[in-house]
Amino acid sequence: MITYDGTTNPTEHASLYNHNVEASFVLEDKKDLCMCKGFGSTLAGTALTWYIYIARGNVKSFADLINLFNF
Repeated sequence: MITYDGTTNPTEHASLYNHNVEASFVLEDKKDLCMCKGFGSTLAGTALTWYIYIARGNVKSFADLINLFNF
């Protein structure tokens, strides 16, 4: 998967990431956690810096993370 550096469409990147995770085997009860933790590995540059500095407690689910990401 191509990394996202903040210069292209964030919604498209999030959709592609979601599709890739859904296509892989992840236990259903661990999926949300895995999606949140793994998302950073798809980021680069300023997008990765943003991800690193998300305040603890601001993200309770992957949906929360994507809402912040698309803001």
